[in-house]
Amino acid sequence: MASFSDTPTRFRIVDLETTGTTPNDAVVEIGAVDLVGREIIPIGSDLVRPPVPIPPEASAIHQITDTDVSRRPRLEEVLPRYMGVDGADRVDVFVAHHWASIFGAICPAKGKGAGLVMPWCDSQAMSAHLKEISQAVDPGAHAILLLDQAGWHTSPKVKLPATITLRPLPPRSPELNAVENVWPFLRDNWLSDRVFNSYEDIVDHCCAAWNKLVDQPWTIMSIGLRCWAQEC
Repeated sequence: MASFSDTPTRFRIVDLETTGTTPNDAVVEIGAVDLVGREIIPIGSDLVRPPVPIPPEASAIHQITDTDVSRRPRLEEVLPRYMGVDGADRVDVFVAHHWASIFGAICPAKGKGAGLVMPWCDSQAMSAHLKEISQAVDPGAHAILLLDQAGWHTSPKVKLPATITLRPLPPRSPELNAVENVWPFLRDNWLSDRVFNSYEDIVDHCCAAWNKLVDQPWTIMSIGLRCWAQEC
């Protein structure tokens, strides 16, 4: 009988890019690697031609356009390669992923935060986040929100409350936005090195992490204030 060490488990880790964020959206790119012991074995990646156009909101995320896929094969033509159907190596376990996105904003001066956990990143989610932020703005005050130029941030479909003004930052300049310090803090303290049992478990952990942060205004002030920004 072969031991486990003689026949290491082959994990195939598959990643997809799609036309949107719902189960009914179509695949536009598929890629995979195998993990056997400590060895990572590239399987490859393919652009595929979806049966529907790629919305601009999706292209803004993965940078894949209708032109890129116009002459590419359909998903069913390349899928056997990734499912281990036409290869000599068996695949023991397939690994895919699901995610939730934390939409968060902080006010370092007051140690306040407003956030939502959403299953997608689009203009609808951004509009909901802005509404959440507006409810945290003090009466008679006006919020200036620094943000990058992601497609869902700048879409004309975003509904902007009257108490908020958006101030997009230059491209590739995350160091100018204090909220970028929040994400590694959440990962390092409450989200990384964990196994999640379900999508609902991911959402619960994200909500718990954000709520712990807003319960610590001193932490928001510590990681959010920039001395050089205050002095200029």
